[in-house]
Amino acid sequence: MEYKIKTVIFDHGDVIQRFDNDKFIKNISRGEYEEFLLNEIIFESDLYKLIDTNSITPKDFFKIVKTKFFNKVERKYQLKVNESEFFYEFTNRFSELDNRILGMMDKLKTKGYKIGILSNTNKLDYTVVISKIKKIIPIDFEVMSHWIGVRKPCKQAYYKLSEIIQLYYSEILFIDNQEKNIRPASDIGIKTILYDGDPSKLESKLMESGIKI
Repeated sequence: MEYKIKTVIFDHGDVIQRFDNDKFIKNISRGEYEEFLLNEIIFESDLYKLIDTNSITPKDFFKIVKTKFFNKVERKYQLKVNESEFFYEFTNRFSELDNRILGMMDKLKTKGYKIGILSNTNKLDYTVVISKIKKIIPIDFEVMSHWIGVRKPCKQAYYKLSEIIQLYYSEILFIDNQEKNIRPASDIGIKTILYDGDPSKLESKLMESGIKI
């Protein structure tokens, strides 16, 4: 059964706010080999998934990276990075919030829609970065991977979303910038929009989906 859309759920990274993992890598490492090694250890392995699902704590995250990466680098370059410096650079990979998207979210609120965020994220990024969005726009729903213990594109993430916000799948419209995250949501009946980075096109797609904005 089809129901009227009641809520619009946004992804965070590269939708509401840009981020650049390479910025973090370059600020921590010295030279191409170190950049390659750090990227491989964190972003090309299960380590990133473990912190995003709260399977390891931020402190454990730092210890693992330090053991696998920094201990090797320190012997060669005497590079010293403490925990607070590491966490600062890690969360600093996010740029300014996209005011055009925030404005769109505000319009949706005034039209009576609930708005929310479904994000693959961790305690560090949520505390330092994502939680600040609520001070600008009153978010109705937040569903973070480190709370629910599962990341997109696993279908369980979308089941959890529907369960937490207590709406039918067809009452939800989900916006994400990655096809792999859109597909499983669509498969279970959630209406979806693939965001290409152009807010004006997103607004048109919302209207095509029957959203008043």
